Amino acid sequence: MSSVERTVRARERRVAAREPTGTVALLLGVTADALMGCPLLPAMASAWVRVVPAYFVLPVGICAVVSGAGALARMRDQAGADRCRARAGVALGVLAIVVPLVAIGWAFSMLGHA
Repeated sequence: MSSVERTVRARERRVAAREPTGTVALLLGVTADALMGCPLLPAMASAWVRVVPAYFVLPVGICAVVSGAGALARMRDQAGADRCRARAGVALGVLAIVVPLVAIGWAFSMLGHA
């Protein structure tokens, strides 16, 4: 293999590594949804482990939606791009935003009736 071919292949690998795939959005969405389950841990778990992560659900969910939307926007011009990870990250992020807001709305509604 000539040095020109090695240079071209190395450049192709660097360009492929920079292409948006939506992996960050997917990881953020999964993390946000996992944080929603922390208050459901058994009582023998520390209060820090059960309560504190719940405060990070909305910010991490918002980051997942923003990151996924950005990745989808960057992939718009690419014909063969795999958008599944970015879409899944956005969906999980939206779930992590909507569920706590619905729960808060329901709690305020029940407190208003008491």
